[in-house]
Amino acid sequence: MSSPFRSHVRGGVPLLVAVVVSVLGVSAVTVASRRPAAVPPAPPPRICADPSHLPFSNDRRGGLDNRIAETVAHDPGRAPPYYRYALRRGFDRETLDAGHCVVIAVVRTS
Repeated sequence: MSSPFRSHVRGGVPLLVAVVVSVLGVSAVTVASRRPAAVPPAPPPRICADPSHLPFSNDRRGGLDNRIAETVAHDPGRAPPYYRYALRRGFDRETLDAGHCVVIAVVRTS
């Protein structure tokens, strides 16, 4: 003898499966559309350096500090941006504290 409940459940299984599949499909599309956008690469760090303080730094990036700073910035094919300011009293305040740069490429000799 079969009960009326079993025949009702057996007939509803395909309907239940169809509902579950459609809900999962809709939720998968919703999740796929919420993916975050690609994050743009960070800009290279701006470097503060003295424009005429050889052998450490100069305008033409020929000094030792220039080479070290460019190695740390490691952006192949692109030179990091420089902010030039003469090495004198107030150098840190006028460059780093003012927000002009992130890295200071200077060797203090005095």
